[in-house]
Amino acid sequence: PDPAVYLKAAAAEGVAPAKCIAVEDSASGVGSAGNALIGLIVGYVGASHITPDALDAHAAMLLLGAKSTNGIGADIVLKDMEDLPILVNHFLDLSLDEPERCAARDFDFSVVKAQLRDRCWLKAGAGGAA
Repeated sequence: PDPAVYLKAAAAEGVAPAKCIAVEDSASGVGSAGNALIGLIVGYVGASHITPDALDAHAAMLLLGAKSTNGIGADIVLKDMEDLPILVNHFLDLSLDEPERCAARDFDFSVVKAQLRDRCWLKAGAGGAA
């Protein structure tokens, strides 16, 4: 998937893609964000087109990043969009305090999981699934 939309948006705001956050509910969208090297990619499974019985499979697909050329998938997947500000603040804190961890996509979401309203899905080693 073409990263141009993310690169154009980052350029328009004068921000490096690595400092940006993408929220996507499709494999192609996650692939575009991954190919643009967006700093934090949040998958979303709370939309009405994703049935309750498909949540786990859809979240796993977003985390996988099969459509990105570099293998980058969603860093975390949310079910409730109201949880997004918690992740944005966590990413901002981490980017200011430990930028090398952001650059390495070394996110430890276990520190914010207890604050989330609803379920989330994580890559192995990133704090486990909740």
